Amino acid sequence: MKPRQKKTSPPAPQPPEPTAPGSPADAAIEKEKGPALSFAKFHLSFMDLPFVNRGDDEDPEEPPSRGDILERMQANIPDSAVDVGNFRHEVSNWTSWRLDEYFYVTPWDEPGFDWALFRITWDDNWGRYHWETCARITGVKQPMAAARAMVGGLFEKWGVDLEKEENAAFQDFLDGI
Repeated sequence: MKPRQKKTSPPAPQPPEPTAPGSPADAAIEKEKGPALSFAKFHLSFMDLPFVNRGDDEDPEEPPSRGDILERMQANIPDSAVDVGNFRHEVSNWTSWRLDEYFYVTPWDEPGFDWALFRITWDDNWGRYHWETCARITGVKQPMAAARAMVGGLFEKWGVDLEKEENAAFQDFLDGI
């Protein structure tokens, strides 16, 4: 009598080999998937630079003007960044206030994405400017096409209904990119 042979199962499928960003295999996968958009938080080092330092000729008792602060913030933006544009809109809650939004797109030099969108916002309610990183994208080669995709995605994430008349400023801005 022959001993019974133990049945063996076929080897488990292995995950595909990871590809290095920018490799031909990675490019083929990227092309197949299309643009990839991310709203995960990220950091841009130039936003860490102080922007409210006074000039030597300024009165230390007088705070810098809104325009001076904006100019100083914009002076910290790298030359490689592209000015996407700006627009103003109203926020209505128990009261209303104005936001001035200044959007920029910059090349993203780390693996995984091609472009990053950031903004400077003047918040009339709080009376101050602030920086915000907004989105990153891969699979789009032109900066303004990347900006349009990221801004459109950001508005959608914010729940902005572009069909409503009250959101015309958002639609007009997006149309202008």
